[in-house]
Amino acid sequence: MLLGGVAVPAGATVPFSAYALHHPPRLHPAPLAFDPDRRPPGRAACMPRTRPAAG
Repeated sequence: MLLGGVAVPAGATVPFSAYALHHPPRLHPAPLAFDPDRRPPGRAACMPRTRPAAG
């Protein structure tokens, strides 16, 4: 599998940053600013869909 252009072997552990996942500058011009209208209805189409954590 390729991840960011790098080959990752099957079964490898790939760490990720939950903070970085939820603060992408390409989707949020000011990711550190408090903005209650960050996801207005008109921008819903450009936001990635996420799944809730399974328990």
